Amino acid sequence: MTGARGFYRWSSEDHITPALFQNWALFPDLTWVAPLVQACGGQAGTVTQASWSYACEELLDAKLLPYHGRNFIIADVLMHFVDENGPGLLALEVKKPGAAAQPADARKLRSYCDLPSTRMIGRRYGCFLVGERHVAATLEATGHEWHVVSWEHLRGLQAEVAKGLAIPELLRQRVVAWISRAHARYGIGAPASAPMPLAGAELATEAGYAEIRPFNLPTSVERFLLGSECVEAAASGLDPAPPYAWLSGEPSAEDVRRRKLQSTAERRIIRWQPQWNLKQEPVWP
Repeated sequence: MTGARGFYRWSSEDHITPALFQNWALFPDLTWVAPLVQACGGQAGTVTQASWSYACEELLDAKLLPYHGRNFIIADVLMHFVDENGPGLLALEVKKPGAAAQPADARKLRSYCDLPSTRMIGRRYGCFLVGERHVAATLEATGHEWHVVSWEHLRGLQAEVAKGLAIPELLRQRVVAWISRAHARYGIGAPASAPMPLAGAELATEAGYAEIRPFNLPTSVERFLLGSECVEAAASGLDPAPPYAWLSGEPSAEDVRRRKLQSTAERRIIRWQPQWNLKQEPVWP
């Protein structure tokens, strides 16, 4: 909870990146992938498969080792996708809102697209993700070598895709509102308040969840709506009720931090590749 890094520090890049990029997982199909790749300067058609991960740690080989001061690198986001033209890769170097990329970040992004695990993919696109006010400074600092997309544009893309969800209008508006709220929480785009609870129930309570479940929404949409309530409650200093029974048995954030359960080898599991599966993950004691 202290220092500049770490997922549990809400103001850090380590938190903001997965907290907002993971909104893409709410969509039941992959029609969002092509617009995202295109916004990042790449090309994608009809995408049939997509997988991604965060803080992708990988050892460098002899080709890349001379360009870095250590023998590994951590890519902020790597996303693998497949369309009618085969596999493609999108690599993102992320800066939290308020920061611009620096010249050294161009070298990092170049390496993300040339890692031992990525260089076998023919189409590889690199992009910076920064706040809107720092797009020009990022382009200037990195020699206009890479495309730059803003957090504000990402917010707009997610909201636009959400408007096409085949769900009741009331809940479609709710998804869009939660997307706006998620970004606004970190100062991205116009301010946005949390949606009002349905039927007067309080957010992140069993009564509130019971107002959403009867709609029989796609699982990913339901999880996003219930999870958004949990995040809002936690951000307000409240203790949300677990929306799914299995969550009651999960370790707490404090337990995860205290026990430091992830090893170096486990940090280097390549989770963005489609070959990844849960059997590769450790079983926590």
